[in-house]
Amino acid sequence: MSSNLPSSREPKESRDPKPSRRSTSNLSNFSVTSTAGFSSIDNIKSPVVIELGARTTKIGLAGDSSPRSIFRTEFVDENSVKFTSVQLLSPRSSRLDPNGYNALVKFIKNIFDVLGTMPKDRRVIVLENVLTETSFRVKLSQIILEVLQCPSIWFVTSHLCATFPFNTANALVVDIGSAETIILPVSEGVTLLSCVHVSSSVSSLYLEVRCDQLMRAHGQRESPEGVRSALRDEDWRIIRESNVLETIVVSHCFCTTRERALAHKKPGAKKPEPEAEEVVLKFDGLTLIVPPYVREMTCEILFDQELTMEMGDDCALPNLLHDLSRKLPIDLKRQMFSNILVTGGSAMFPGFNSRLKEELQAMADQQKLKTADDVKFYQFDDINSQLYLSWLGASMIGSLQDVVQNRSLTRESFLNGGRPQDWLDNFSTRPYQAELFGEKSR
Repeated sequence: MSSNLPSSREPKESRDPKPSRRSTSNLSNFSVTSTAGFSSIDNIKSPVVIELGARTTKIGLAGDSSPRSIFRTEFVDENSVKFTSVQLLSPRSSRLDPNGYNALVKFIKNIFDVLGTMPKDRRVIVLENVLTETSFRVKLSQIILEVLQCPSIWFVTSHLCATFPFNTANALVVDIGSAETIILPVSEGVTLLSCVHVSSSVSSLYLEVRCDQLMRAHGQRESPEGVRSALRDEDWRIIRESNVLETIVVSHCFCTTRERALAHKKPGAKKPEPEAEEVVLKFDGLTLIVPPYVREMTCEILFDQELTMEMGDDCALPNLLHDLSRKLPIDLKRQMFSNILVTGGSAMFPGFNSRLKEELQAMADQQKLKTADDVKFYQFDDINSQLYLSWLGASMIGSLQDVVQNRSLTRESFLNGGRPQDWLDNFSTRPYQAELFGEKSR
């Protein structure tokens, strides 16, 4: 199977952000999305592919080119009690703590209902974070194999799967998630776990915190008569309840250039002219004005070391990448910077790759390093695919039925005391890439 999305090592990015630019984003409205004309490359029933994220869950069938549904990782039970992703994905809840456990059982069962299939008929592939605790993997296996009686389960790591759609065995995978960013090099299809870097301040959550700070300083409300004033406490209650900050970040923010960012920071200097227009949002009787400065400067938390330190961490994204490169073998340093693969919702910001390249090269020049001379990125022409790259890779791997059958933990084995195999054990992407693409991986 080959992807129908052409890849580009030098993506073209627009810096002309328009207010309506991402109004249909899955992240902005969190509606269930469908893909017409589903196809499977095998006559037998394809496995179900599940990616449980801290903010969204992506589901579909192996062989699909995109998830069939993307929705929030949360569950509301029959008593209107809401379970967040933190509660659902907690490794501590078990049958001895039935509330969270039962909610997760119903949440997983709902996945099969959305897909219109029976659990007993489908193998399951679960994408897991490299930091997933073993206790949660065992609990999820118990739910899928024992409670729902699926034939088998296979855990695959998201960072390795992200490399699969590009048919590459070498990449510096930067996964910018909702709660944290995990950077992991992949060399010859094998993860270099000794070089992993994790940061909680480079995340979607901190982008919203930064947007909150800027809106409190610069945001305004507009009355029905057209009079503008500072936001009130009642306005902030509506903003929190309606997840407005998330909408602003996802749909209206962008990454500015390094030159403009430095000009904004320079004390006493004239501020640059706005690069974008203000955005007017209306909801629940409130008319909210989002200034161009907020749209332009929110993403600085990803690149500005001083802002990151204010948030309680000591490394912005460019610093994390350079720190990681110091741990790499000397022959991999330049290679990794020429094979950067960014995934996650934050990778969809206009100007993200260009700004990250500017910052990496500026830091390299300051430190007189040659590792960032040729910074390149893996990216499809369809920028929306950055949101589900790992899921797409798992879908491709899941289309190899023999591989799924041989590597999965079966229900019979689990009931007899078997436990899910750690993804670090004897796993490389290269044999599967060769089988799918019929050529040597880059």
